Amino acid sequence: LDLMMPEMDGFEFLARLQGDATLRDIPVIVITARDLTAEDRRRLGAGARDVLSKHAFDAGSFAERLIALLPTVNRRQTRGVI
Repeated sequence: LDLMMPEMDGFEFLARLQGDATLRDIPVIVITARDLTAEDRRRLGAGARDVLSKHAFDAGSFAERLIALLPTVNRRQTRGVI
């Protein structure tokens, strides 16, 4: 999830995702160029499993994080969403 999107920012998207009982278990990794404040991190709360900086983005590290999250995805709940 990118925090800086044109129609709806990532914070609002994440809040809506977390507000939907059928979608809230989808693991979210935030990738952003934004310098996050303490308030930004608080807003992300438990909704984001990880936060990565675009400035220090490493595809190998990202792939490792995705692989680690795969077993946590409930495939019945996310069928057709992912």
